[in-house]
Amino acid sequence: MMDSQTQSSVSNYSIALPTMEFDGLPVKDIESLRLLEIKLLDPATFKEFALMVSRIGGNGAANLVDRAWDEILSLNAKASCNWKGAKRKGTDQKYGLENSTVTAAVFKAVLDKFSGSDKNELTNFTKLAVKHAPGKQRKQNAAAAVAEEDEPLG
Repeated sequence: MMDSQTQSSVSNYSIALPTMEFDGLPVKDIESLRLLEIKLLDPATFKEFALMVSRIGGNGAANLVDRAWDEILSLNAKASCNWKGAKRKGTDQKYGLENSTVTAAVFKAVLDKFSGSDKNELTNFTKLAVKHAPGKQRKQNAAAAVAEEDEPLG
């Protein structure tokens, strides 16, 4: 059993964990996502980003993947992404998440935390995380336009 002096001196020590700031999250647009991709090419930055993702937490792999993409990508950025980067009829070219270093970091974090998951499962969760973003974005933009119309002129 520790005496009070030993206990207080032990409690004064703290472990300094390396923390890297990932400013600008969630990313607002594809250009910002590309810049994040470039940052994550550095192994130390990739590892720190994966650690940050794992700290987001979740009740399971699906929940962690969904929460991670909410933290990483804004609704506008999600609306500009899909798994393959395929252009959809009547839309701009999408940004592909399949070969993304951001996706690799998210998958690493989830697999480290939930080892019973596999990449196919995480792929499906990622696809679901961005699937309905274009519709949500249109609703959000329409609501903002209505709110702007309702504001009294000053």
